[in-house]
Amino acid sequence: MEKFNSDVSHELKTPLTVIQGEIELILRQLHQPKEYEKALKTIQKQSKQIELIVKQLLLLTKYSKENIQKTFEECSLDSLLLNSVEKFESKLKEKNLHLQIDKIEPITIQANPILISAIFDNLIDNAIKYTPKEKNITISLYQNETINFIITDKGIGIEEKHLAKITQRFYRVDEARSKKIEGVGLGLSIVQNSVYLHGGKLNINSQLEKGTKVIVNF
Repeated sequence: MEKFNSDVSHELKTPLTVIQGEIELILRQLHQPKEYEKALKTIQKQSKQIELIVKQLLLLTKYSKENIQKTFEECSLDSLLLNSVEKFESKLKEKNLHLQIDKIEPITIQANPILISAIFDNLIDNAIKYTPKEKNITISLYQNETINFIITDKGIGIEEKHLAKITQRFYRVDEARSKKIEGVGLGLSIVQNSVYLHGGKLNINSQLEKGTKVIVNF
């Protein structure tokens, strides 16, 4: 818990420091309108970062094995997945990425729709973030002995030594690389926790410079 509190403080301190610096700069002397606009955009961006951290922390702490069943309702996994895909259409276009739907079967289960959507959202978002322009991302959702969601990308991949740690809260594979990519290091923690609360399994297979394959089983 002490490390968690320290990590949260660190992640919140960075955007707050930027906001404070911009405000002090504005108040110090008169500026041109464009300079005010630039400062306000920076403040807005950092405020959104804080909002994202708070929302993701709430997702991690709100539900537990003791209360999760009370939040279950009938969920159409295929509909939730397609809704998630739709959310990221603009990001896919920005990078000229092709999201290929290999297979999506109609599947209905008792689950928490917020957490199921969080699983899909975070895994699709990660694939987009770490996949170079004009590459492919493939998703599939089907049922045999288990319910399976698989997402595969041709992205930058992850070294094997990091795979056991990447679901830890605020863990970043490479600080230099991570600074270039937006995020707070909570996405995979949310995925792992959400899968766990639904009695599922999360497997991440990755090779550096070749891509990543994530498998969720329920």
